[in-house]
Amino acid sequence: DQARITFDSNEQPENVVFMGEVQIVDRIRPAGSSEQWTSRDLTAGRVDAEFERSVPNKSQLRTVEAAGDVHLSMADEGGPTSNKATTYLSGDELVARLASSPEIPPQLETIQARGHTVLRQISSDGIDQSSSGDELNATFRPHPSHPVAVSSANSPEGNVPPQSAGDLLLAVPPGNVLITRRTLAGPKQSSRSSKEEAKPSNSGEQEEAHARRAVYDGKLDLVILTGDVQLTDAGNVLWTKKLKLERKTGDARAEGSVRASYAVADSSKRDISVAHERPAHIFAEHADLNH
Repeated sequence: DQARITFDSNEQPENVVFMGEVQIVDRIRPAGSSEQWTSRDLTAGRVDAEFERSVPNKSQLRTVEAAGDVHLSMADEGGPTSNKATTYLSGDELVARLASSPEIPPQLETIQARGHTVLRQISSDGIDQSSSGDELNATFRPHPSHPVAVSSANSPEGNVPPQSAGDLLLAVPPGNVLITRRTLAGPKQSSRSSKEEAKPSNSGEQEEAHARRAVYDGKLDLVILTGDVQLTDAGNVLWTKKLKLERKTGDARAEGSVRASYAVADSSKRDISVAHERPAHIFAEHADLNH
């Protein structure tokens, strides 16, 4: 509803403050391409953007602070389906730091979120994984390419992809964490708003994990859970000290004081027309869970 802009002595913006129902949409495409896009959509009650001088007479975005029901979505659009990914992040407050140079538009370096944080990632193959907690510290993979903003009139030759929505390198939600993983029943949809997409889907198979601490490793594409870990999958429950969960396959490895309870068929019952099950329990130092 309101905006306040502060300029430096060269009439370049130093600080911009947006207040009210704020929505900022940023779309970036590779140079020379009209098909593949990466979009970033930010909504909040207040946004404070800081700029810094990169070259004479040119300022670029360096820091963004947002507050008030903050929702950030990053999505790959157009181009090959196999390359598409979507990342959603929400919280009460968010601080994003960006890297920039005269040749490329700002790219995300780190994001810190506080208060009712949710991180949701949807891969091109239909894996929907969410984590929720009180805080979140995220680091993004540095991208060596030189993408060109859609507003640029003179694009250089080439077709180098911009920073992708799937370029999350490391995410650490401190404190008690809930992780859910689903295999979506149908194709990934991206037509809803960032607030709607931040809510996990109820469709598809689901496994759920609780832990005191979780780290998402983007290089290995796995989540490492530690501290009173409990994994629930199709009614089966596993407890352990440490769990490594592969995001793509759902396979996991439990390490340290492993306990598991699950149901097995009970062949001792005479009435074969009714399925009978009995509980089974396992105790071990480590265990592999394969789907």
